[in-house]
Amino acid sequence: MRNFTIRAIFKIILEEDSADHFDEQIWLISGSGEREVYKLAMENGFREDEVFSNLNGQKVHWKFMGISEITAVEQSNISLISSRTVETDKNSLFENSILQRTGKLSDLYHHPIKIREFDH
Repeated sequence: MRNFTIRAIFKIILEEDSADHFDEQIWLISGSGEREVYKLAMENGFREDEVFSNLNGQKVHWKFMGISEITAVEQSNISLISSRTVETDKNSLFENSILQRTGKLSDLYHHPIKIREFDH
């Protein structure tokens, strides 16, 4: 068995909303090869396709669009699954938000994080 990441794409259709909403999910799936992983991912995607009412009573359809990518994950102790670069304004609260989230995990596992300052 080998591990693969796949990208599953859903369109979120919200009743009486003219905007398009999409959700891209990254799943880790084990299988003998890409063909088997694709089949498993497609089956799971169709299971996740659902219609429900949100808290405002609006009908919401998470429509499974398909699988856009399959990538083999190399076997090692640490493998990069996903990376995202975010550009913000200089005075953005984004960095504080990240520090709060990482601090919560650090507190939970009793492992203090060390913040390195870089010249800008």
